[in-house]
Amino acid sequence: MADSVYRNSLSAWKGLSKIGGLEPDVRDENLVDQLRVELDPEALSLEEALASATTELFLQALFRVIQPFSMMFRDVLDFFKEAGAHKGQSQWKLRVDDVSLDLQHFEDFLEHWSSIRCAFEVPAIDWTGAFIPTSVLQDSGSHDYLLRGEYRDGSITFGQSDVDDWLSEHNQGRYAPFPKSLHPDQLGPGPDDAARLAVAALHIIRSHGLDRKEILKTHSARKSRCVESDALHIRTIAQNETDFWLRSTVICLAEFARLSKEERSELGAALEREYAKFPRRRISAKIEARDLERLLSLPAWKRRYELYGVWVATNTVRALKDHKITINHKDGELKFAFREAKIADVVTAQPQVSLISERRTSLSNPVGKGREKAVQPDFGLWTCGTQPENCVMVIEVKHYKRRSRRNFRDVLIDYAHAHPCAAVILVNYGPVGSKFDDLHPEIEDRCRMIGPMNPENPSNQKEFREAVRKCVGDPPNLSIRYGT
Repeated sequence: MADSVYRNSLSAWKGLSKIGGLEPDVRDENLVDQLRVELDPEALSLEEALASATTELFLQALFRVIQPFSMMFRDVLDFFKEAGAHKGQSQWKLRVDDVSLDLQHFEDFLEHWSSIRCAFEVPAIDWTGAFIPTSVLQDSGSHDYLLRGEYRDGSITFGQSDVDDWLSEHNQGRYAPFPKSLHPDQLGPGPDDAARLAVAALHIIRSHGLDRKEILKTHSARKSRCVESDALHIRTIAQNETDFWLRSTVICLAEFARLSKEERSELGAALEREYAKFPRRRISAKIEARDLERLLSLPAWKRRYELYGVWVATNTVRALKDHKITINHKDGELKFAFREAKIADVVTAQPQVSLISERRTSLSNPVGKGREKAVQPDFGLWTCGTQPENCVMVIEVKHYKRRSRRNFRDVLIDYAHAHPCAAVILVNYGPVGSKFDDLHPEIEDRCRMIGPMNPENPSNQKEFREAVRKCVGDPPNLSIRYGT
């Protein structure tokens, strides 16, 4: 399909939705809302947001909101490659319900994803992460003027023409091209990411055709609303520019460049550590409709929501990566289906435990809608070699746009009652809201909700993995091997 078919952003959305099999009112409701927020957080609908967006901005926004799926596919692919590395399997397969996916399907998606022209990759920082360079320099104790905000009056110069010219332009409300002397390639690890983030922000500002006065005026008219989860959303850039974000970043990088080699090494390492807390995202130079058409037509994309559960399972196993683990398969095919299946054995756990999907357990009078005398969680960690086998952790996977109070609460109650010794974790792709304050004391301490749980929320992934690790415990040694 040629790009010219799409006369505007709305026709592009309709065409790509059809190609990708999107379900805007059902499973893709969350994706649609993310796309609306990317384009215009105050729009009442995606159609309203599309009405004021160019086709180019729409394609950029869609590229952005499907990035978590590419990160998810990368994690799943890496997991199975690691699992098969010691087995001599030339071609692994993943069966999700009745659909079989070769690892080649994941590789095809990721290969095409990587082939899309990309300006660079940056840490996927949130609102607070924008000022990491300033914080690192402040913590070093030798740049008090940053804390006092003296750089804001435009009086600081560095004797470096391109830097001083850029600061002068910014002081007059204009965004000049990023100083060549502070180009990421001129800096070491750590500062290079700070520079890339500044370059990316300038690219986004220029794509909207705004100067600083216009950005701040528009931001004020919107009552200073921003998208806190994304520092590179135009509204978050505007919010941070009220605190001179880009100006302070350029000053920090110019300061960094004139430090001693030892100081640069120390502060560069500190920046690396801070940015490593965030996943990476790609900033595209230009997105063409045919690139997204190809991505959305691939088999891995078609099964994206079923694969979310697989991704959660890989996180479960990776939380125990220094245990000896056996990945259970038949001739290189691992099954995830709406029936009981043993996914993996944690051989060095004491007692040994297995990750089992869809195991049904009897329960009298469940409160959850649709449950009849039993529960069947997505995953459970079960002890092996004990009589009876005991479930030590229940993991229920949801892909909801927002908190569903009744559904989430019923899951915690039913699964906690069915498994009286288990920790019960509900993970959701979207938010889960606050902890329920009306659960019975006997189950309250065993229940937890984690969300948003997806590749763009590393802190929640860490919380999930720590919960799994705490439940299973440490291995007797720190060797890792995937058994046959």
